Amino acid sequence: MIRLWYLIVYFLFFTVILSSCLSDDELDFPPEETDTLTVTPSVAIQSLLRSVEIGKLTKDEPCLELFFPIHLGFSNDLTITINNLDGLSEVAKSGAPGQHVDGVVFPFLASKANSIRSIENEEDLIALLEDCDLLTLRDEFDLFYTQCIDFEYPIKLINKENNEVEIGSQEEYFAFELIQGFEAQPVFVFPMNVKIFSEDEVVEVTNHFELFEVFDTCEKCPQLFFNTDFAGGTRYVFTADFEGRDDLFSYDWFINDDFIETDGTGVQGDHQIAETFAPGEYVICIRATTDDCVAGVEYCQFLEVEDPCPELSFEADQINDTSYKFTANFPLKDEIVYSWNIFRLDDLIFEEVEGEDGDNILEFQFDPGEYHVCLIAEVEGCPEVIEFCEQISI
Repeated sequence: MIRLWYLIVYFLFFTVILSSCLSDDELDFPPEETDTLTVTPSVAIQSLLRSVEIGKLTKDEPCLELFFPIHLGFSNDLTITINNLDGLSEVAKSGAPGQHVDGVVFPFLASKANSIRSIENEEDLIALLEDCDLLTLRDEFDLFYTQCIDFEYPIKLINKENNEVEIGSQEEYFAFELIQGFEAQPVFVFPMNVKIFSEDEVVEVTNHFELFEVFDTCEKCPQLFFNTDFAGGTRYVFTADFEGRDDLFSYDWFINDDFIETDGTGVQGDHQIAETFAPGEYVICIRATTDDCVAGVEYCQFLEVEDPCPELSFEADQINDTSYKFTANFPLKDEIVYSWNIFRLDDLIFEEVEGEDGDNILEFQFDPGEYHVCLIAEVEGCPEVIEFCEQISI
């Protein structure tokens, strides 16, 4: 009873603090149920609240609808029940370093594009945010790391095997991220020291709420993005595709750090570049600087351009004294058009075109003599006709 009375008094105190923004039907604390609820620590629920706070998740959001009640856990071990989106919005706005949401009771229900799903765990909630283009910790961290913040190394993260890994530099972090996968959510070990470039200071961060507060001190840079489309041979088209693209005065395209052109509304740009490459590896980037993002921001994609001229080959299997079965076995056999050609001396005696829907097999019965069996192809981007031949003696 003493514990129950303490919780009731504590909740009344909490309610008075938030009385200017929470009504009785928006924030409900059922003391008898609290002991039966299991709160799971959740970074994704903090990201969800941030989307609510900035107005990206509203009653009119066509992608995502939440079904209430939803039970939230606070950093001070308080558990509350939220009965509607207005209540969730008020909780999102009321967070403070010592008293903020850091967990949720799973499962709860949500509707994604009118399809109801049960959110059973953190992974389900992250997937829901990503499906509806709401920012996750991964998204926000990628926006600000090296642009606005850095760490005082070493720091520690948890890897996919649930082991602590010590990171001693930016290079080590990017190597770690490459191993984990660029879509994986970072799992930090707190506390850690974070450098804020704009404030020229180092702050100790002891939890994710404080890390999100550091993000809020950063300049609001545009979230750049572009699509890459194959145009045949070794030619590719890159098209800028990000929110606010048509309002951005200018941004620049780079290939392997070489400036290509300035694009944007201020230069009547078409938000697109097209390039023909030699085989090799390339890093394509767009970079922008705005009044609210004086340090600049960039978005890059890695592109590997393969030689468009394939090496043709086939296997020859003798069926009997005069018959052979030829099977094309080169990597692009299902992607290009080529022909089977059989020559006796210099005369073409047989030709069959193998299309993209062909079986890549030729069976042929020969008369006695000497023959050359060839694969021949004309491939866009290749300066010459490609061929591969083998001699057959009957």
